Amino acid sequence: MTSISRQLVEEPANFNSAALFELDATNSTPKIVLDHKKGKVVISGSSSPLAPSNFFGPVLDWFADYKKHGKKTLDVYIILDYFNTYTSKFLIQLNREARLLRQKGIKTKIHWFCDSEDSDMYEFGELMKNLNKGGVEFCFTNEEAVSAK
Repeated sequence: MTSISRQLVEEPANFNSAALFELDATNSTPKIVLDHKKGKVVISGSSSPLAPSNFFGPVLDWFADYKKHGKKTLDVYIILDYFNTYTSKFLIQLNREARLLRQKGIKTKIHWFCDSEDSDMYEFGELMKNLNKGGVEFCFTNEEAVSAK
């Protein structure tokens, strides 16, 4: 079981979804920041967890809690340099949760960071954008794309 699972599942009495939760990245898991107070989520680094349901399940649970008790806005920053198929399934679920939050009146925006020349990352961001109907914003990390905007 991963650290996030231990901290969120095995020790629920110690986890307060309204508090700041931060988990450092490992070789196979991204950094996770869940900030209920500021309405901010950050997922960054590389993602290829061995047990994706155990790792990402609590993050999706956090979204469900935010739907009930969250602020009026939520910004989700996805800054991944690599992710596997399991992570892509999680990202689609996260995208669905973000869309549901918007339907509940919570202004939710996914900020998708990628190099404009990385076609795989760009295409996945486009998929997310199409599924979310305007709830995804591209943030290009290469200087040429940034200066052209």
